Amino acid sequence: MYSYLKTLISPSDELNVFSAFKPMYITRSVFGLMPYSLKFPKSQEGAIIIHKSIYFNSLCSVSIILLLYSCCFLHVQHVITATETNTFTEVLMTKANYLIELFGFLVFSTVTYFCAFKNRFTNVKILNAIVSSSNKLFYHNQDSLREIHVQVKIVIGCLCLLLMAQLTVNFTRHETMWSITLVTLTFILPQMIQFATISFFYVLILMVVGILKNINGQLINIVKTRKIYVSRVKKVEIKTVDFRLIETVFDKVLEIKREINKAFQASILATAIQCFHSLISETYIIYHGVSIDSSFTVHDFFNCFTWIGYQLLKIYTISRTGILLKAQVNIHFHESTVVR
Repeated sequence: MYSYLKTLISPSDELNVFSAFKPMYITRSVFGLMPYSLKFPKSQEGAIIIHKSIYFNSLCSVSIILLLYSCCFLHVQHVITATETNTFTEVLMTKANYLIELFGFLVFSTVTYFCAFKNRFTNVKILNAIVSSSNKLFYHNQDSLREIHVQVKIVIGCLCLLLMAQLTVNFTRHETMWSITLVTLTFILPQMIQFATISFFYVLILMVVGILKNINGQLINIVKTRKIYVSRVKKVEIKTVDFRLIETVFDKVLEIKREINKAFQASILATAIQCFHSLISETYIIYHGVSIDSSFTVHDFFNCFTWIGYQLLKIYTISRTGILLKAQVNIHFHESTVVR
């Protein structure tokens, strides 16, 4: 485990899209969200699908789904037969919200694994399209690739911190080990799958934004070059990409973004519904515990409060992708208008 984290944190010798994507690829593979294993060639022409890997990867995915469904059934049974000393299931409304939240994660997991297998070729196509587009522009500016590398490692680090935070809060509860285990497998595991899915979506958008930044950088260089020539102060040679190539790559990037939206729209919709209900449910649990339930502890309050924070983090991350894209697209249209 330590050696794996060390390889993620240490700087990579090869600065390319594949080396930036690899930590996210490994993370998704751990959760069984990569139906095909991929081979990343040194030529950087595109990821190669290992078709025989689908059998083992499918077995991993099915095993996780069966584990989630089995633990969900056991958890429902445990909640129904729980005694009144359990602060989470003391009244009917609290128990109903708790079970709906449980089923919400189960629905999300089912949708996510279904989409992962349905879009197994689309995800590889998106990655290869990003590689193809970046190869035409990133050799002009390695800083963008370096920035993406750092951002991906920060995302992986955040995932590790989120896992440790959830496990710490869960295992310090005054509950039986069976109850703690059920919460781990029916709440924390699906939520980590959710975080991994959102992180994958976020990383793909970061790569698209990186390409757009390079496109806008080339447009700015063209504008600067023209200004220098017009002013006739000094003739300076500046390396720029042909304007037609820039427009071609920009159109391709927009197509990549549409493909990403299609591949993730079901998972994002399920996430939005789950987050909305969890925010209401956890807020109600806090209200009920503070105003009515005398056995509601500080730990229970902190657990609910952090759970609300997780939902807000998911919503913020998804919305952040739209903000980043909108900013770069606005810059592009402004600079391309100046060039024309």
